[in-house]
Amino acid sequence: MKRQIKLQNGFSLIEMLVVMSIAGILLAVAVPQLYNMKASYNRLNARSYFMQDVKRAQAESITQGCRGIMVIASDAESYSFGCDYLSYDTTTDPTYDKLSFKRNLPSNIKIASTGPIIFNSRGQAIDIDYIISNLTISFTEYTSGGGYSQFSTGTLLGTGVFNFD
Repeated sequence: MKRQIKLQNGFSLIEMLVVMSIAGILLAVAVPQLYNMKASYNRLNARSYFMQDVKRAQAESITQGCRGIMVIASDAESYSFGCDYLSYDTTTDPTYDKLSFKRNLPSNIKIASTGPIIFNSRGQAIDIDYIISNLTISFTEYTSGGGYSQFSTGTLLGTGVFNFD
């Protein structure tokens, strides 16, 4: 006579508790790291997009033969670019006549500039009086402490070259 062995399918309660405990520990370690990684990608994206957009703005100023103007929004969470055609008014803040593009920055990132970002028809950075000048661009990030802290600055040289410091 053969003895039949019954196989049990499934897990015991203790095995399930051990697996759930290990998963909980891994999750507790991984979640903060994911948040830090996302914030790091947002900082990198903001810098990369801005560098690309400066080059695009210069190219459009040259090809359109216009005075190109990048305008930072009042909330500092986006910027736009457009061409300003004749006639220029130096008594007011520069504005563009025709919008070319707009960029929203990643969440919790803000941008600031030491002056208006203007390109002449040669792609050089100029001030409102058409004098070739340098600008400092800074990026800040919202911190868990409730304020903004600067994470990157760069210089837009009069020649049109942009470098992060």
